[in-house]
Amino acid sequence: MLIRINSDLLYGVVMKIFIPILILIVYSCGGGGGSMYGSSEETGTGSSGDYGSSSSYGSSSSSSSQSSSPTLAASTATINGLEIIQIMGANSESNMGGSATSSKRSVYAYSNDDDSVATYEGNAWPRVRFSGTEISKSDSVTAQVTKLSNTANSNDIIGINFRPSYQCSADAYDYNAGCEDANWRLFLPNGSVNLEDTESVPETTQSFTVTVQSTDSGNKFYIDGDLAKDLTLERGKTYAFVQTDSYTSHPLRFSIEKNGLHASKPEFIRGVKTSKTNNAIYITVPSDAPDQLYYFCFIHSGMANDAVITITD
Repeated sequence: MLIRINSDLLYGVVMKIFIPILILIVYSCGGGGGSMYGSSEETGTGSSGDYGSSSSYGSSSSSSSQSSSPTLAASTATINGLEIIQIMGANSESNMGGSATSSKRSVYAYSNDDDSVATYEGNAWPRVRFSGTEISKSDSVTAQVTKLSNTANSNDIIGINFRPSYQCSADAYDYNAGCEDANWRLFLPNGSVNLEDTESVPETTQSFTVTVQSTDSGNKFYIDGDLAKDLTLERGKTYAFVQTDSYTSHPLRFSIEKNGLHASKPEFIRGVKTSKTNNAIYITVPSDAPDQLYYFCFIHSGMANDAVITITD
């Protein structure tokens, strides 16, 4: 017996099956508008995830980078018993210091940055840069966290107490903070640099006794009994500033500018060590130190008046 099939009915059945299959094939091949997620070159994660190797994050020139987050956040973490500053939301990019990540990382100070300008150039210490405008801090961060004024090689760098900040490329996670050495130090919550501390008294050329006395114009530093005394130090020699009673309440620090932080200039930390044991701060004057330095109180403004430290050979 012969079965007749209506041609219109057969055509309708074939079209209902064939058209969906055709549409599926077209989308699977990327036709008509490409992948909805874009190509792998746009993700910026590369094989390392955090740091990113994609060219979409810019070249080694810091001017071509882009921000990974609309807000940069500074907070603190306690690692190996030390409370330090960490930053999240920085530009994920390759810049003049290396490959930076937007993930939360511990941040470091470079001893050669005497001013608010980043001087390290290499691939192990990426600069912390932020192209956005919103900066937030947790309550535990009392430091000033700002974008430094754009200068040569320092555009959009995040400053902590006016000092450029860096990530360490060896810190792969937010619980890492193991890159400190003589040149690189962590930032503490108040923005001070975690200077190398020593229990032993180094061999010094001269020791100064630092005291604090109240005057009509407020508390002032006295050096060997003299109010805001001018000093002369020699390059290559080590000096001790002993603060028996004021080491924690009026911590003495150095700067390239009178009044230091209170004049928007960072601490001078090259060759500087502290001693909690001896209530002292030591400085071995670098051979390339500027001709003048200034001492100031990290906490209070104006305690050294116009005192100058003259540096000689």
